[in-house]
Amino acid sequence: MSFHGIRQHLFAFVCGCTLVSAVGGASAFAQEQNSENRSFEEEAQYVSFQVPGYYDTYPQSINRSFSVAGYCSQGTTNYHGFVRDARGTVTLIDPPGSTFTIARSINSAGTIAGYFQSSSGVQGFVRFPRGSFVTFDYLGNETVAWSINDLGAVTGYYVDGVVQHGFLRSSAGKLISA
Repeated sequence: MSFHGIRQHLFAFVCGCTLVSAVGGASAFAQEQNSENRSFEEEAQYVSFQVPGYYDTYPQSINRSFSVAGYCSQGTTNYHGFVRDARGTVTLIDPPGSTFTIARSINSAGTIAGYFQSSSGVQGFVRFPRGSFVTFDYLGNETVAWSINDLGAVTGYYVDGVVQHGFLRSSAGKLISA
């Protein structure tokens, strides 16, 4: 299939006064749904939501199942990660011991990568679809997990003093500095 044959759908999430957009890839289902050659604007869907009980909602990533990962707050310092499924059910996600959590990325399986603050400092995490967590840092440094792919590999950065270095974490848990 050529690049021009791939249709993409835009899903915009209105969060208070902030408009956050996420682009999802095309699928065979989307192509079947577009058999009448409707315009992109006719196919776009807009969903507005706010995590109940929280002042701000910040979606960060969407997967092909339309699950959304992000974070929400009750002010300027109380951040919690969340995942919102396609039916609209929101689940807060905070690794044990966290004082703030940022969920950054969700893959097709529903596995989420992000980072959190605890008494041990800033660490990365991977949250699996059934709710278990793996937390990690790179050599004891502040570690921020930024993205996860469908194989479960995580990218991000760690801070060594004042210098940021990229890393790759394999799905087996091996950390490799860039």
